[in-house]
Amino acid sequence: MSVKRRSQFNIIIAVFVLLTALFITVITYFAAFALTVILGAIDVTDVDTATVDQGIFNLLRFMVAFIIFGYWYHRIGFTENELEKRKINAKAALKFIVHPLRLLFLILLGVAIQLGTDGILYVLSNSFPAYFESYKEMITEFAGNRSVLYLITVIVLSPIIEELIFRGLVLHYARNAFSSRRGLIVANIFQALLFALYHGNLIQGVYAFIFGLLLGYITIKTDSLVINILLHMIINGSLYIIPGNLFGDNLSAVLISAVSLSVIFLSVVYLSFAISSKLSTYSDIG
Repeated sequence: MSVKRRSQFNIIIAVFVLLTALFITVITYFAAFALTVILGAIDVTDVDTATVDQGIFNLLRFMVAFIIFGYWYHRIGFTENELEKRKINAKAALKFIVHPLRLLFLILLGVAIQLGTDGILYVLSNSFPAYFESYKEMITEFAGNRSVLYLITVIVLSPIIEELIFRGLVLHYARNAFSSRRGLIVANIFQALLFALYHGNLIQGVYAFIFGLLLGYITIKTDSLVINILLHMIINGSLYIIPGNLFGDNLSAVLISAVSLSVIFLSVVYLSFAISSKLSTYSDIG
């Protein structure tokens, strides 16, 4: 197979990964609806209450996705050397994040990302309310659901599955497709773009793209999903600990966002330096 055809093939497979994830979402949505009806949680004759239990829906789709994409991810490292290298990198990443200072910076980074994003969106939503109406309704519903099952799926399961899909599989195929000198940069942009499309709306897609670039960068630097998953969990969890009335006006939102962006910059610089200097040492020891 020629280099060009191999590149095209890997791009097609990467897109197929995204389509598979979307297909799983659709199928499990209807399965969750049926299960919710069977459990008697809704009355299908009442339009206002005939909705899917989001906790059950998330649990079903993430379980199915984990089985399919977990097996898929395992199979792309089909040689003993590749599997052993993946285990060593995962152990090195675990050793890296148990250090108190590095863990602190990782937590600061995750919370700052959520705070900065919320602040910027607050200002934009006040400036362009018509464009944010449906988004604000979605986020209100998202943040307002505090059932234990829903919180577990959003904070714990969602980061694992999304990292497995996009930084595990999509980035793998994108790196195979773009093997030029600047291939890593292009591959990272490509997986972040598919990650943005996966979220299904423009506003979420924009910050998911930026967030995806950072997670892709971490994956490339560490050759592991461990740090990504933890950071993703912190970001998702931060949504539920940040007060909804934190931003009283545009000025306070701008100030908080500015501080958050500064924390993000410092945390990324520190963690990048720490990864470069420490992670290779742990891998050598492993």
